[in-house]
Amino acid sequence: MVAVFGSHQFKSEDLLAYELGYRMQATSNLSLDIATFYNKLLKSSHCGAGTPRVEGSSRSDDIVIPFVAANKMSGGTYGV
Repeated sequence: MVAVFGSHQFKSEDLLAYELGYRMQATSNLSLDIATFYNKLLKSSHCGAGTPRVEGSSRSDDIVIPFVAANKMSGGTYGV
């Protein structure tokens, strides 16, 4: 059996995003543009496995592998 557990410490993800771009109409049929971006993700969600445990009676034991949601990741992206 697999169980997913929530956490009271779990918070919404935060994203800080910057974008900058330029567009021009070269001709009536051609437009050109360039854009850059930078994103920083804070408190990203993560679901990690906890310690497995045995639950139930001796006749029908279940191995429970808990998965707990947490804010343990962060990261960023950038590009042109």
